[in-house]
Amino acid sequence: MKLRSRQIPDIVIIWIVALPIALITFWHWRYYFHVDTRTYFDAWDVLRSGQLDLFRTPVYPLFLGLAQMIFGRGGFVYPVETGAARLYATPIAIENEAPLYFVVAVQYIVCFISFLYFYKICAKVFRSRRAAFWLTLAYAVTACLSRWEYSLLTESFSASGIIFLTWSFVSYFQPGRRWWSLVGITFWSLFLLYLRPSFLYIMAALACIGVLLFCFRKYRQKAYAVLAVALLTTASMLGYMAIFQQTYGLFTPSAVGVINKYGVEKENGLLLPENTDNAALRVDLLRHPEADGSMMVAADEVYTFGLCEVSALVEKSSPTFAENACLVGARFLDCCADKIINLPDKPMKMLGLRLFWVYVVLLIEGCLLIYYFVRRKTLLWWQALLWLLIAGHAAVILLGAFGEWPRLFWPIIPLFFLLTGDLVVRLRLKGGRFRPEK
Repeated sequence: MKLRSRQIPDIVIIWIVALPIALITFWHWRYYFHVDTRTYFDAWDVLRSGQLDLFRTPVYPLFLGLAQMIFGRGGFVYPVETGAARLYATPIAIENEAPLYFVVAVQYIVCFISFLYFYKICAKVFRSRRAAFWLTLAYAVTACLSRWEYSLLTESFSASGIIFLTWSFVSYFQPGRRWWSLVGITFWSLFLLYLRPSFLYIMAALACIGVLLFCFRKYRQKAYAVLAVALLTTASMLGYMAIFQQTYGLFTPSAVGVINKYGVEKENGLLLPENTDNAALRVDLLRHPEADGSMMVAADEVYTFGLCEVSALVEKSSPTFAENACLVGARFLDCCADKIINLPDKPMKMLGLRLFWVYVVLLIEGCLLIYYFVRRKTLLWWQALLWLLIAGHAAVILLGAFGEWPRLFWPIIPLFFLLTGDLVVRLRLKGGRFRPEK
């Protein structure tokens, strides 16, 4: 494959195009302090005390802690709030912005490095310099236009990390450096798992791709290695959840899942005071009958009454299978109508595809994967990997979250670009099948 000599000029052109866009967005907005951001800074203080945080897994809080160790604490001045608002308050003044600029700068640097590996993935699997260049350029411009690269949230590292994980897989199927690639698969899987709990589906995706590989004799050795990584990551997360249970009483990686379910049930009128035996919690529910701000109320109740009490309330208020199917369907329609990127300025909100197209691409690729597997006895492992990761992410979000769809879907948007590119290149080449291996 004679791509190496042309790879550097192409990626440099992409960086040159993307850099001004990134600088303009950074100059205009500097950094975005989301309502969730405070919980990540608070989590660093909890981790320093030697305990797991109630709301956040450790990777991003540790990164924020490193920034504050180098440049000093942010000196956030929060409004005097009580109750639920105190956990999600945004600062009215920041005495030291240096650590925040450092965080955003690192996120942009990692993002630009991920463009290189996005290009290398395209070059390997499509074997087309033109396809690799234009697809990478399209993703780079989209990433730099989005708000998530300058947000003090996990979205930036999530999108970059999923690219690095995908590259590790592609590299593992190439001759040479297999064990280093396997180490990369393991590292990036664990990195994403501990970055945000919504990545729990990665363990299932690894297991599924391992089983699919095992069905073909030529992939047996790789199948054993991928299944071993799946077992290792699962064991690691189970251990983390066991420690979390010892501290907070519930076998889960964080309280976010319970809070999301609380919000969904409150929004749909399912969360009733009579579903709890805790008198104080019942009174608090009566004090907050409205659905608006239910996530903040849920976090405050978890903090006040304990995770187990709120979890028991949520489980007792759970909808029936038919009700849940209707709720998921409503969230699906709401999600499909939203944009892949939501830009703050009104004239720019017209840009961008709707999330509906993510599901269209998933459906088409799913049918093609089944056709090749059943009729041609062929495993398109590269497309299967992307499909499992995107489908797993979409399922977790639709089943356990609501609202802010562009933010929730952003981590798998790079994979959507890759899968879309696969369909486009497939239509332009006869034979319709790509083999990353020679």
